[in-house]
Amino acid sequence: MSTYTPAGISACDIDVARRNLRKTPPNSPPRPAAKRSPQKQKRVTPRDLELVPVVLCVARVAYLATPTQALELVLLLVACRDGSASTTLALPCAATALASALSTSHMDALRAATIATAAYATAPEQSWKALAAVLAAVLALLEAPRSFIWCALAMVLQDAAQMRLTRRVAMPPSRAVPTSPLRGRAPLPEPSTTDRRGELQLVAQLGALACVHVAMDLWRGTCGLSPMLAARVAPLIAGAALLGTPVDDDADAFLAGVFHVDVNHALMKRLGGYYGAVSLILLVATRREPIISMLAFVLTWRRLAHVLYWALAIVGGVYASTSIVLPRIERRKLFHALVILLFAPSHDDALLGVAFGGAAFLMLAVEEARARRLLSLDDFYGRFLDQRDSSIALTHLYLLLGCALPHGLNLVLKHDGADCLVLKLGGVAVLGAGDALACVVGRRFGTKRWPGSQKTYVGSAAFVGGTFAFFLFYRPIYLSRGQLVLDSVIIAILEATVASVDNLVLPLYFSALALCAVAVDRSQQFPLVELLHDL
Repeated sequence: MSTYTPAGISACDIDVARRNLRKTPPNSPPRPAAKRSPQKQKRVTPRDLELVPVVLCVARVAYLATPTQALELVLLLVACRDGSASTTLALPCAATALASALSTSHMDALRAATIATAAYATAPEQSWKALAAVLAAVLALLEAPRSFIWCALAMVLQDAAQMRLTRRVAMPPSRAVPTSPLRGRAPLPEPSTTDRRGELQLVAQLGALACVHVAMDLWRGTCGLSPMLAARVAPLIAGAALLGTPVDDDADAFLAGVFHVDVNHALMKRLGGYYGAVSLILLVATRREPIISMLAFVLTWRRLAHVLYWALAIVGGVYASTSIVLPRIERRKLFHALVILLFAPSHDDALLGVAFGGAAFLMLAVEEARARRLLSLDDFYGRFLDQRDSSIALTHLYLLLGCALPHGLNLVLKHDGADCLVLKLGGVAVLGAGDALACVVGRRFGTKRWPGSQKTYVGSAAFVGGTFAFFLFYRPIYLSRGQLVLDSVIIAILEATVASVDNLVLPLYFSALALCAVAVDRSQQFPLVELLHDL
């Protein structure tokens, strides 16, 4: 009897297959399956890539700082939680770079408060990370021992602001959620409080440090011009009023129990409260009334023309953004491009500083009226808000602060005798040119994305090109073209990997890198600013 064997299969293989097909005895245990060693492939996440530009910026700043300051930054980098490195190190890097660029030490107390609040906000769970954060705060206090009271005040204000912000973000909106006209009537998803922990931490830290800086100037008597002080105080008062709004606010109960009047009268009382608070501080500090001093400051032909130009540009930008049919994200980027038209042509630093403060005050005051439902702007806001905005909208304020913070750092540097154009217009270049161009080009032409991110490599390249092209029109003196490209690449990688609040994080790190260039120049025997002054 002959058997047929298919090609490629031996008789031995057939016998093995027959034995495997035999029935298992009824009382025998089941045959164990063969164990295979799992081969786990670790995926690269945006949190891993986020550390790369942060570490580069920290290394750049630490190289120019003193050994103690460099150790403080390293300890904060070690102590920060996973995914919060960019928000934790943003303000400490900028403050340390500013301290390295200044020739005086009058900002040491504010820098110590920045390190202390960053260490307090990290709140690490592991004991060894907590030890690193405490050691960083102790080193900062030892370096500026007179700043203990300011550091304690900053930490108390930061904790209170972060608690109120967390409650506001976690609160489900009691009114109708804004919807997108391009995506039907689907409501926007509510952001998770855990995902926004780093954002809320940075915003609370920034507000606390701004209050401490104003308090320092009031204590030392170095407030400056009355309009500049009013522009710094008014947003802080409006922000405190916004945080003070009840979480379970009800419009009818609020009007009936507090004002007993209509909505218009309620709004007038709110404005009267703002005016009274600002007037009290200005009268004590400068003995000037805010409205009269502001009119005396603005009433020149050049500044009036500048204010008129800003008004026309804002009206035109809002009209264009509401009339042009674009996706929500690209419509939002129109305001990024608008900041170039608003702030890039300005050469009056004092007027620009007052304008930043006034715009921040108006945004916060309108947001408080929305939170108390004294104003109904949901239909208008619904065209621009995204999933990061909850019961209060702050992303438009982040854009303004991202342009204002580098300008404020440059004012401090200019008071010390130096002036850096890259620092002054850093926020405008990064957000107005780089971020807007990266969004449009990346969405329309990008295919390959960063690991674990929605950002594309083409968009990051457009970010670098837009930032570099912006400064080609201004010819910055402190940074060479190679340094400018390298800094733009670092910020582009950070933009592609940062989880949230990029409108605040990117300008701060770019400002830190620009201040490092100023510090290198001022450490030379013949600084560039002195040569230009002699010419």
